[in-house]
Amino acid sequence: MWFQAQQITMKENEPLEGLVREDLGNSSAASNLAFNEQVKALIKTGRKVCHLAFGQSPFPAPECLTEALKECAHITQYLPTQGIPELREELVKFHERYDSLSLSAEGIVVGPGSKELIFLIMASFRGDILLPAPSWPSFYSQSRLAGKVPRVLQTEQDQGWKLTPETLEKAAKQAAPGWKLLILTNPGNPSGTCYSEQELQAISAVCRQRGVIVLSDEIYARLTFNRKHASMAEHFPEGTILTSGFSKWASVGGWRLGYAHFPSALRPLFEAVRNAVSHTYTNAPAPMQYGVAQEEEKEVEAMKMPTLHTSCKMHV
Repeated sequence: MWFQAQQITMKENEPLEGLVREDLGNSSAASNLAFNEQVKALIKTGRKVCHLAFGQSPFPAPECLTEALKECAHITQYLPTQGIPELREELVKFHERYDSLSLSAEGIVVGPGSKELIFLIMASFRGDILLPAPSWPSFYSQSRLAGKVPRVLQTEQDQGWKLTPETLEKAAKQAAPGWKLLILTNPGNPSGTCYSEQELQAISAVCRQRGVIVLSDEIYARLTFNRKHASMAEHFPEGTILTSGFSKWASVGGWRLGYAHFPSALRPLFEAVRNAVSHTYTNAPAPMQYGVAQEEEKEVEAMKMPTLHTSCKMHV
């Protein structure tokens, strides 16, 4: 059967219809980024603004990192999609040193910020996405871009805005059959709340029973007041994808360098994400990868974690 192609007439300065997926018809830009641009515009006009609405550290980047970036600026070639081995090995040592975790360099994918990797994980994952609220706004939008509608799990103020095992159990039962992906931010954004070892143990028990994989966003792990952090990867190592980066604690958000670690049990998802990297951003910027790897190895002492006065937390 032959079909006659529909004739489309384009008129200058007249927006075309039917270009965007129906489920994205009412989509909008990230509110925090848009607000940040508005605030910066006000500051440019001379207005005095106390800017508390964006996750940009006001502190300078470690000098050793900026010097390393200068030294590596000449490196311009394409890199392995997964990230250079030197950096991945240093990231394993980093988490062993600060979180007592036993990660694998082979299970790490480096990206231009963990934000891109989180989206690729959602886009590659087959199953429902469970999203505790309140949460970082882009999680919901990313899931929609990935063609999914997340199940929102409401948390309560009197429980510290933390996900409880009971809430997770109920949501997992209501989800479609198959694997589920829980987006857990610890320390939390925007609440600033931190999960205890016991709380993570209780959540991990439900995850094991109900087929829930955890994407544990731990980008703020180095900024706790007591300089202690409980990682989901310790309590649920076989089912936790740990994502993090250097934007917050090292004050280099604009450098866009993040990573995700996949345990061996999630190898199929790891391979799908790594393949997606090759079709999207190719590799994280070369000078950033080599610069950070170089300084992680040479000057660990110079990259000590920020102390209490460099930390920020919202009290609700």
